Amino acid sequence: MTPGDHSSDLTVIIVTYDGAGVIEACLDSIFDQGEDLEVIVVDNASTDDTVRIIYDRFPSVKLITADGNRGFGGGCRLGVAASDREYFLLLNQDAVVRGPLSPLVRNLERDPEVAVLGGRVSYPGGGLQYTIGREVTPLRLLLSWIVPIGIPWLGKLCARVETRTGDYERERRDIPWVSGAFFLSRRTVWEELGGMDSAYFMYLEDVDYCRRARDAGYLVGFSPSTHAVHAERSGQAHVDERALRWTAQSYDIYLRKHRGPRIAKRFGLALGIVFLVEGILLRLASACPWWRSRSAQARAILNLGRRLVLGPSLREYGEAS
Repeated sequence: MTPGDHSSDLTVIIVTYDGAGVIEACLDSIFDQGEDLEVIVVDNASTDDTVRIIYDRFPSVKLITADGNRGFGGGCRLGVAASDREYFLLLNQDAVVRGPLSPLVRNLERDPEVAVLGGRVSYPGGGLQYTIGREVTPLRLLLSWIVPIGIPWLGKLCARVETRTGDYERERRDIPWVSGAFFLSRRTVWEELGGMDSAYFMYLEDVDYCRRARDAGYLVGFSPSTHAVHAERSGQAHVDERALRWTAQSYDIYLRKHRGPRIAKRFGLALGIVFLVEGILLRLASACPWWRSRSAQARAILNLGRRLVLGPSLREYGEAS
């Protein structure tokens, strides 16, 4: 460890599920930095060779095998409980680190008001990945499904994430949330907040954690000092039906906690109408040869839209699915 290197205070926590194709690159990138840190992998009952690869190639990794798929937040809870170091970095299994992690720890160490710190993330092709989030409101959640982010001015205004590239080139300590794909936090704050809410299976658990940290008087920050490359959704072209179900359930949990059940119920109905319209349009478009690949997506969106409008609440839909 070099003088002033604080990586010995850091644990890297990776939650895996069927990550055999990506976990080697992820772990290699961490150990290639040569830092004195702890690495914990929580495997959510993978059905592929993820566990065997870690056992065979990375004996220094502390491997925890969950008794089932606990989702991202639940897996993170297991990982943090297995470590006693002051700082931990949550890193997605399909991300690779480009540069030492100790600068992030130093940034957090010298600013005790900041509870969570995000780092710069890019796509494998080099493009910037938007990982700084804007304040989550029911209207913004709804508009983000209606207005494509690529529409000049209006799309960026309705986006759930910050799209101004300049905000990813400077230190910040005043943002609503950062992505859990590359997410540094303090153990003391984690314990004070009770960790990530395991009610979320996937999506918004990072937003919720940052919101609760801010409500407790802490700040959420960003630093471009460390870089990671993240193959978001591992190349998946669009959100599939399972991801839509998890998204719907997470919206309900978040809005009930922070806006109340009445707002959550009204939002669910509005989102159902949006999904019905979007699904119908996609269904019509999929009749064209160049859009046929979207037929499965159209069915998934239509099914969810019908359930939200005619059936149970967002939460009940997520649990029933």
